[in-house]
Amino acid sequence: MPPSQPPSTPRSRKLPPGTLQWIAGGAGGAALVTGAVAVFTSGNEAGTTALLTVGALLLLVGMFGHLVDSFEFNGTRVNLRKAAEAVASARRAELDGDRDEAARLREQAVAILEEDARAHATEYRQLRTDLPRGRERTQVLEQLMDEARRTAATLQATPEQVAAWLRGDDEGERVTALAAMRQRPDLRDPEAVLAAVADPRSAFEHYHAMKLAADMAGDLGPDQRRRLAATVEAQRGLRYRATSDRWRMSEQVLREVAAADG
Repeated sequence: MPPSQPPSTPRSRKLPPGTLQWIAGGAGGAALVTGAVAVFTSGNEAGTTALLTVGALLLLVGMFGHLVDSFEFNGTRVNLRKAAEAVASARRAELDGDRDEAARLREQAVAILEEDARAHATEYRQLRTDLPRGRERTQVLEQLMDEARRTAATLQATPEQVAAWLRGDDEGERVTALAAMRQRPDLRDPEAVLAAVADPRSAFEHYHAMKLAADMAGDLGPDQRRRLAATVEAQRGLRYRATSDRWRMSEQVLREVAAADG
């Protein structure tokens, strides 16, 4: 090993040592945030989803606490603080019986989430630039992909827009599109995914494009499955070695294609 182009961010200093220990230590406390958010959600399903996503974003703060000190994340630190304030204010309004104000604050939280979704592509580009190549960087990028998938639940975008991100040249937007398509089957574009498998911009993107293709194998047409299998077979041993994660993912793709073909 997801809207308009976000503004570029200044380069940041290198990741300090001990990142993985901080990530592991923050995850437990972040679960309490998600639980607290759930306490004051209403019966409205959309509101519940949005507020749980706020909790997921606050989880990002817990997991990447000192990363946020090292990286501006295109304003994500500010967004997350605003989201936390909106959540706290909504809870107070709910307890005071002011449901209209609570609803307004929930809408504000959703708007913050949408802004954060647009920032994921920039975050990915910055992390790939600033973090040294290796397993630690991959783990941090995987966490960002997980967060992008959660954010996709409230993403206001059409399948055509997401497909355009995946077909574009911006690495961050391409990876964000893969995350959105994994989370939201309604946003998937088979031909764009096949193109990403055939011509990825990075090993990380390639792995996730194959992972998405494996998920979609049963929904592809016979010709699309044939082309997918042929592409993956041709890449094995050339783009990646038999001991790599991508090799193992390619085996999963071929198994899913074979199962779909019956």
